[in-house]
Amino acid sequence: LSRITKLQYPSGEIIWNMGRDMVSGDVGFGHDLGFSHQHSISVLENGNILIFDNGKYSDEYWGANTLQSRAIEIEVSSDDNGQYSAEIVWEYILPSELFGADAGNVQKLSNGNYLITTSAYPGVSLEVTPDSTVVWEANYSTVAMWRASRIPKSIIENVQLENILSLN
Repeated sequence: LSRITKLQYPSGEIIWNMGRDMVSGDVGFGHDLGFSHQHSISVLENGNILIFDNGKYSDEYWGANTLQSRAIEIEVSSDDNGQYSAEIVWEYILPSELFGADAGNVQKLSNGNYLITTSAYPGVSLEVTPDSTVVWEANYSTVAMWRASRIPKSIIENVQLENILSLN
């Protein structure tokens, strides 16, 4: 649907719809953000929304020269009249050879960087700084790769300690 919907829980009442203007007329804002076939939505501590935009319509929706995927962070705000608006506050556009038509994800890391994974062959993860510098890249040699997550160091240290203790 190329839209994001905020629901009231547990009633299921729709608070807003953001994204492409639909024939139904029920999308209220964010028509100009241009995301399509998005995955991996998360709400950050600051309330912003982070998504992997597969970009199936990137050429049409935001003027890419070829189909391209991207990671975007969206800030949603409302005015005193309850009118919502949205703005892309950060984006990283993947090179066209990393276009992931059907899957991918993005995670905001505790160091402020972003971990982006795309299903484009060979399956790639990138760590990218807020200023779009690539810190490292991993290639998986499979199109079956669609998600990677950074495990906090404290959890890894605890697991290693538990494994050492269990050997005694």
